[in-house]
Amino acid sequence: MFKRLYHIILMLCTALFVFTSCKDKYDAPQIESVNNRTVLVYMLADNNLGYFYDYDKSNIAAMCQSFADKDINGRLLVFHAGSDMQPCLKEIYKTDTEQMCKVKVLKNYPNAISTDSTTIQQVLNDVKSLAPSSNYGLVLWSHATGWLPQNRLYTRGRQYATTSFGREGDNERTINIDILARSLRDTHFDFILFDACLMGNVETAYELRNVCDYIIATPTETVGEGFPYYDITHLLYNKEIDYTSICKHYFDQVSSDAMGGTVTLISTHALEQLAEACHKIACEKADEIKSLNPLRIQHYDRTSTHIFYDLGHYMQAIGGSELYPSVEEALSQAVVYKANTNSFINNKISHYSGISCYIPYSSNDDVIEEYYQQLQWYKRVYDTH
Repeated sequence: MFKRLYHIILMLCTALFVFTSCKDKYDAPQIESVNNRTVLVYMLADNNLGYFYDYDKSNIAAMCQSFADKDINGRLLVFHAGSDMQPCLKEIYKTDTEQMCKVKVLKNYPNAISTDSTTIQQVLNDVKSLAPSSNYGLVLWSHATGWLPQNRLYTRGRQYATTSFGREGDNERTINIDILARSLRDTHFDFILFDACLMGNVETAYELRNVCDYIIATPTETVGEGFPYYDITHLLYNKEIDYTSICKHYFDQVSSDAMGGTVTLISTHALEQLAEACHKIACEKADEIKSLNPLRIQHYDRTSTHIFYDLGHYMQAIGGSELYPSVEEALSQAVVYKANTNSFINNKISHYSGISCYIPYSSNDDVIEEYYQQLQWYKRVYDTH
């Protein structure tokens, strides 16, 4: 009997040990995530935009004031690369006792190149570690010009010339859009908001279609102080984000400005349908594309060599009444909201589909054409091989 009792006790102890070991291995306590969403503002301000970070009514000040005044359920982190300090990751938060907004540094990145893919990935890993959440949003804040290869068409002193995303330091370092997309691919975002010029283009959106659900951007340049962060910051934390309201706040701001402006909201889930519709026209009208006079098509940039044309106007010009309706339908699904003033500075806007594109062969620039053919939009729409 005692021997049998011994075996029973031994079996119970063994089972308890196995259960405890398995629990330790597979059911270890997880890092508690925030209740709703973590938003990262990736702010490259080591350039002439630093003014909009540093002065009292800056974008950061507006974010802080929104956090102080609104009931926000989530966390706001800012990666800031400025001219007078090393890059760092900060958090904007509201204290429980004082009910006021404060900013604290979470991590420094000595000698980091903020436009480098490795830095971007490291920052995203740190965000997920320091402010874990089931939902993420991203604001990309800097100079930018869509999909163009680094610094193409840009030289010093050329005020309105184009670069690509970011412009950091004396060397004006930037990052190509395809590399940016690969840098972000390990994190899925509810949205990416580009507070940067000319990012409302189909090439950028298509590169990022698997990275985020929605893109807020401007097909033209983003003017002045950028997006009105006091009005929109709290909206970024709603469980169901009212993206249209965010866009309208920006448009209300620019429409009252003499320069004017544009804004667009793109659903990335509808971009494949749009690509298929454009592909059909590109295949059947290949000769028309090569012979098209681009001066006939609405453009959004202000350089002498235009790169950013209205996608809808372009497809309508070559597709005609027979082929264009499928693109028009696809555009209605992909471009959820769009708004524009009648002109942007000295450029009249007569056609506005809410998203821009490049017209192949139109730049007469071998570097641009070669790089364009590496982009996923080109391969999906124009490459017939």
